[in-house]
Amino acid sequence: MSYYYLDSDKKPQGPYTSEDLNSLKACGVIHDDTLAAAAGDSNWRPLSEVLVSADCSTWNNEIQCPHCEKEIEEKSVPNKCPHCTKWIHGNDLGLWGAFVHGMKNFTNFKGRATRTEFWGFFLFSTIIKMGCNKMTEFITLKESALFEKMLEEKENEAHFFTYIKEYLCSTPVLTAMSIDFIIWIILFIPFLAVSVRRLHDIGRTATSVVLATCSLIMVYISGAAFVWQISNVENFGQAVENLPLEEYVSSVFILGASSVFYILISIYLFIMMLLPSNPGSNKFGPCAFLKKI
Repeated sequence: MSYYYLDSDKKPQGPYTSEDLNSLKACGVIHDDTLAAAAGDSNWRPLSEVLVSADCSTWNNEIQCPHCEKEIEEKSVPNKCPHCTKWIHGNDLGLWGAFVHGMKNFTNFKGRATRTEFWGFFLFSTIIKMGCNKMTEFITLKESALFEKMLEEKENEAHFFTYIKEYLCSTPVLTAMSIDFIIWIILFIPFLAVSVRRLHDIGRTATSVVLATCSLIMVYISGAAFVWQISNVENFGQAVENLPLEEYVSSVFILGASSVFYILISIYLFIMMLLPSNPGSNKFGPCAFLKKI
């Protein structure tokens, strides 16, 4: 389809493709508020609206819902699918709405997600986890105080790992850890999904998310293996001064290597999540939101 825009003298310029308009916009020749219209359309609208209609009106040359894949007869994509009532690639819902949209699409690893959807989900998931941590700290307040008091006594230093076992096996601490784990699981899968869609939005694959997830799992496994190995050492002083490193070198090496790799891949992903969306469609689908965010 061809498009025209009005220059500073209100004279039509064109015809151009949607890709041409995006290129002119990137060069600063035209802007989001520049009036434009499709060929044969006498309704001049801001360029941002025209480009959204051009980029988001079709899927594979057909107007179909990305969820139920049923045909949508409207000329432009509605906010919600009339068949399954799900949001079509989200909407301009704000940060909280983006979080809710991410939770509802927790199994959707296809398509695209804008920066607002990703950072909205990241913001509120972080707030929820912080609130959960405060709640679990309150649940384990008595056990934590008793544990710290025991460690202050010199004669109890030799039984350091014994106290750790008793602390971790107490009912309030087990309850708190269970709550943390449940919240983590509830938020982790949707976070993976929105991260994959965010990478798709900038034209990249999910490889880095897969690598980050694998390295995080290795951190937990190797860390747990190391703690389990040294938990049989009764004297804390001996554990520090005479630790037979040759017995633990494998778990220590895996823990260190996976931790370093996880930090590096996390930095890379952080930078990727800050990048703007690819204009128009890419190999993963049309633009993620009906309104540019």
